[in-house]
Amino acid sequence: METYFEDLYENLFGRVANDYTYLKVISGYASASFLSRVVNDFPHLKIELFIGMTSQGVSEKNHVEFQSMMKKNRNISIFYQVEGAPNHMKILEFSTSTSLNKKVFLGSANFSENGFFNNKEAMTAIGFLPETLFDDQLKISLLCVDEKINEYVELYEDEVRQQDSGDSSKNEDANHLDNDTSIPTITTDFSSKSSNNENRRLAMHKWQGLKGKIDPKYYESFEITVVLPKENNARWDKKGINSWVECRVPVLEQTPKILFTKVFPQDEEFKIYTDDNQILNAKLTGNFNGQLEVLNLNLYDYVRKRIGLLEQRPISYHDLVAGGYTTMYFTRINQNEYKMGFNLTIS
Repeated sequence: METYFEDLYENLFGRVANDYTYLKVISGYASASFLSRVVNDFPHLKIELFIGMTSQGVSEKNHVEFQSMMKKNRNISIFYQVEGAPNHMKILEFSTSTSLNKKVFLGSANFSENGFFNNKEAMTAIGFLPETLFDDQLKISLLCVDEKINEYVELYEDEVRQQDSGDSSKNEDANHLDNDTSIPTITTDFSSKSSNNENRRLAMHKWQGLKGKIDPKYYESFEITVVLPKENNARWDKKGINSWVECRVPVLEQTPKILFTKVFPQDEEFKIYTDDNQILNAKLTGNFNGQLEVLNLNLYDYVRKRIGLLEQRPISYHDLVAGGYTTMYFTRINQNEYKMGFNLTIS
């Protein structure tokens, strides 16, 4: 069994690629610049690249370059996973037209510069893969040039999340907080324009009552932007809380900064205690469980009232800024209970 810890590009591509015609790849993350390197060095390869962690978003730069490469080169197919459990595998399968002639590598290196040049990674040659592995991945993926791809995958500017597509550790740690189990001081979250002193008192009493329910295993805090600026989400007026425009249930959409399945339970309902004395029953829905649906009220109407918007129209990021609220701050108390408050934006 061949295992490589160094010179991965030379050992996996330089010594192997010229003997094969096809390359199929499953990778949690991938970068367009690395794919371009492989294409330039081995132009004879017909490449199918399946990116499995696209539920966390794809940088606009990579996306544009992926699409450009596909349009210019018929030998390249790039797929984004759009449903099912996110795929974090790293697999390379070289083959010829004879299906029995294959070389397969499995390991830790993403299909990126970080994976093959910068990080310490390991890749091992293995004898076989399940016959349906790539077929199964194809069923839950769309080509990056598909006209509907923006409905499934969020695009983000590189400045929004400085994560090379091959370095998942930064994103995985992004929502990790210390284990301090004290209830944080409640401050500006109670400054909603529609709240009165009595609601504040009741909400404070309710929130303080959660102190005895803290489970250190789950306790953490995180924030979710209600609507991204249009430059980060071209369909802001038809997605998320604005889904009602297309006759769908308004939801809170996960953003590239946070993966909902890491902070909310899957396949079960949970409760959210808000700073304006509401108790929301919620659950995760949508592709990759990337949407938070409130079951006992209309989320669009709730946000519209919070920001003081009188007319019924899509709520933009600028509306949120003008209304004083752009972000929902959550504190997870235990497995199924959360506190949530809006921030007061100072602009």
